[in-house]
Amino acid sequence: MVAETEAGHYRQAESMLEEADAISARLGGKSSTGEVNDLRLARATLLQAEGKGDEAAKCLQKSAVPPEAPGKISYNWLDVSLAHATVELTQGHPAAALEQAAEVQRRLEGSGKALYFKRWASEAALIEGKSLLLENRAAGALPQLQRAVQLGSEVYDPELSPDLADAKIALALCLLDLGRSEQAHAVGSQAKAIHKANRELGEHYRRPLRQLEARIRLH
Repeated sequence: MVAETEAGHYRQAESMLEEADAISARLGGKSSTGEVNDLRLARATLLQAEGKGDEAAKCLQKSAVPPEAPGKISYNWLDVSLAHATVELTQGHPAAALEQAAEVQRRLEGSGKALYFKRWASEAALIEGKSLLLENRAAGALPQLQRAVQLGSEVYDPELSPDLADAKIALALCLLDLGRSEQAHAVGSQAKAIHKANRELGEHYRRPLRQLEARIRLH
């Protein structure tokens, strides 16, 4: 389902989600909380990709996240928290997105196990950076976006990952805002190369690259 959404096959992703929901219904509530949340997260991701932020937010409101014990972090809590932050960001609520992502960062750092959660740390840093950009705080966004790219390069395929490309696009836009056009061009060209290496990518990935290209000519 996630792969279909990533590739822009939104109808196929919806069909797969409907099938998974039907299977869950036939199990009569025997699915685990984690499995149910996984389906809701996948649906929320699809809805966001389709530009349906309000529906994605409603979907996430149903996700059950049990209280975390002090010093403990679960994949479920991380996934749901970052999904909420992403929805806030796409709905144009940077302050709320920033607060949610910053809480994830604090919990990761306080756990003493941040080394094992680089993907989530990268995502949280990206959300923080994008939120600060929306608030016209490019100088504050820069270290977060640099961290997102650095961590993303360690956990994603550096030549194929659209998520890494997304982080690089945000970094390039930040560098442009800071007047560092040469660096922005270099980072943006790396992102464009990743896009070219993917035969299919959804519009939710393509759109930010076009926005960057509208400000700077890439090759």
